[in-house]
Amino acid sequence: MLRKNIYFLLGVLLLVVINGCSSPSIEKETEIIHETLEKTLTSPPKQPNKKIAGLSFYLPASMAIKQEQPYNLLIAEGEQTYILFSNPNEKADSETLYKMSEKNEYLVMKETYREAGKFGYVVIYEAADDLYEVTIGIGGVKMTTETNTRYVAEKAKKMMEIVASIQ
Repeated sequence: MLRKNIYFLLGVLLLVVINGCSSPSIEKETEIIHETLEKTLTSPPKQPNKKIAGLSFYLPASMAIKQEQPYNLLIAEGEQTYILFSNPNEKADSETLYKMSEKNEYLVMKETYREAGKFGYVVIYEAADDLYEVTIGIGGVKMTTETNTRYVAEKAKKMMEIVASIQ
């Protein structure tokens, strides 16, 4: 009986260790975002394939415009919703939207980058357990979504590509 309990406890411990090692941490996701931010802002932007509300921008085939409002586009990718905001009065080097993004103590990541007359930024807040609000911006354009830990870097990369492509 004691031997069965020991084997059971070892099995449970092994599952906990394997699960802990296999699920991404927010720290690992922010490391990936840090690397992606610089690469995205220093690379040529993706070619625009959409023109809506006076904006030309790249939109991945997996995404669709759900709703159009002045200065805002709601974009969907399956069940995932993104908000794309554009202030035409702000230039690519503007810090106004970035400064407005500071809102609470649940800050996980806040990083900025300057390159060739552009001011880019990433701001991530913890919204709930395993749920993060991710905002990517360049000057007067920003894109925001909420996602769980596993997809933070993946969603941030797509958002960077979209925001960087806006003309």
